[in-house]
Amino acid sequence: MDKYVDMDLIDAVLEKPIGFSIGRRHLNLYQPSLGAKLLISRALEALQVDNSIFQTNPFTEALRLCSTKKEEVANLIALKTLRSKDDFFNPVLIKSRAGLISKELDTEDLARLFCVAITDNDVERFLEHIGLNDDKEKRMKVIKSKSRKNTMIFGGKSIYGVLIDEACQKFGWTLDYVVWGISYTNLKMMLADVISDVYLTDEELKNLNKGDSSGAISADDMTNMNMILQMNWD
Repeated sequence: MDKYVDMDLIDAVLEKPIGFSIGRRHLNLYQPSLGAKLLISRALEALQVDNSIFQTNPFTEALRLCSTKKEEVANLIALKTLRSKDDFFNPVLIKSRAGLISKELDTEDLARLFCVAITDNDVERFLEHIGLNDDKEKRMKVIKSKSRKNTMIFGGKSIYGVLIDEACQKFGWTLDYVVWGISYTNLKMMLADVISDVYLTDEELKNLNKGDSSGAISADDMTNMNMILQMNWD
């Protein structure tokens, strides 16, 4: 299972598209940027997907949607084939591409493509796989152990503060690049895995109970030698 997650993670880093053919046309389903994801989420919400069915039998729910809302499904898939900001705000292009998809694909083929189109890389799955969820828990423990005396925090109440501004500040990117220039998955992963350190006073270090060595490997224990030798020291 880990091997497949690693492969998906590499595809996410490369922002690798998924190609498909309609007649003589070849199109790609692209990994959406933040802006694209917001527009696609709006179109997906309008479809009123029954998540209870989709989670257990996605193809059955996809067939229902493609039978009753074929044009709307084709429009959503068309959005997934776009990449640039200009394309997303080109209604003529979107209508033309949605019309092609609706005309050329039968219900079953459209349902299969729909299932692929709305299955983006799962950021939470990547975070769990590489251990960043553990880092998050440790960071919360550090925050709780630090003195908050005379500290007041404002903002961070919307996507502007918790995502867009944070990326602009950390990486020096423009608003346009954060929203349209990088995939949402890469954006989230870079922010989650950014290297950071926190200074703790001696008292704060005690509060954190730094003496707890859980997760550490003792080199004095010969039973751990094989594990140590297998580590990647590059």
